[in-house]
Amino acid sequence: SVYTLRNTFFLCSTLRKKWDSGSVKEKILLNEKFSGLELGYWASPCARASANTVAIVCDSLNEEVLRSGNSVQPRPASLRLWDLMDEDKVSKQIHYESLSYHAHFILDNFVVVIGRMSKVDPRSMSLLDMMVVSIKDQEILFTKERVFDMGNFMRGFEKDSRVFKNTIASIRQKTITLHEVGEDDVTLRVLNVEEVVGRGMFQYSKFMTWDETYLAHPFQSLGLQMGEVPDALVEHTIFCWDQEDDWRRKEFRVPPSRVNDIHYDLAVHQGKLFALQGRTTRVWQISSGDLLSTATLTDTTP
Repeated sequence: SVYTLRNTFFLCSTLRKKWDSGSVKEKILLNEKFSGLELGYWASPCARASANTVAIVCDSLNEEVLRSGNSVQPRPASLRLWDLMDEDKVSKQIHYESLSYHAHFILDNFVVVIGRMSKVDPRSMSLLDMMVVSIKDQEILFTKERVFDMGNFMRGFEKDSRVFKNTIASIRQKTITLHEVGEDDVTLRVLNVEEVVGRGMFQYSKFMTWDETYLAHPFQSLGLQMGEVPDALVEHTIFCWDQEDDWRRKEFRVPPSRVNDIHYDLAVHQGKLFALQGRTTRVWQISSGDLLSTATLTDTTP
């Protein structure tokens, strides 16, 4: 049926790979129509997916305007989880106190619902609360108030945030904020590069790369002064943090290039940092900082 809500949203590369391999089959998660009012909520459900899990939030206090004359009382806010690899595990509704819903993220072990659970404090207008739900036990573990700052993002906190294992990384102009989620708390860590860069900004969150040891992200330099010519040469930088060494930071600077010659892709693998800038790929040994190789594709066409 066209109007059913299916798990045909490919929000996670790992889920897409499992779908392509045939290990995940199409299944209908909700038979109800997609309209939130049909489901008894003021807003339509919002879905996110991880490698094995689909989470759907139905929040009665979403910011949609109530239709005039509608006397239907909204249901309590709820969250539903599906394990795509376990056919026998039945999803249950997890009800929670009414929350002014903004977004939710699926981590390896948790679903984090972000919004406001109480009246807005004028002193902390931009701070949102986090509710942490266990995927394994399908129950609410805890809530933490005024811990997620939604201010000063370049495009918005959903677009400028990435998830790795049980951490949410939020990228702003010169800082990366990590929310490390555990069984009973959320730990906040800020990676700041402002003291070592001039004018410029971190590239968008999709360019971040990380593994068990390193987190790397490219920084786009805009030059030293305003009003420079478009072809002026600048020095772009890649920042890399060693998670196992108390988040010690290293800077990998590339030869002078134009402002718009950003890095198209990064990867960390077996202690090496790979970076693609234009037609040039560079490889560094992260521990020593040595540049191991540089390869540039050349176009032989006249």
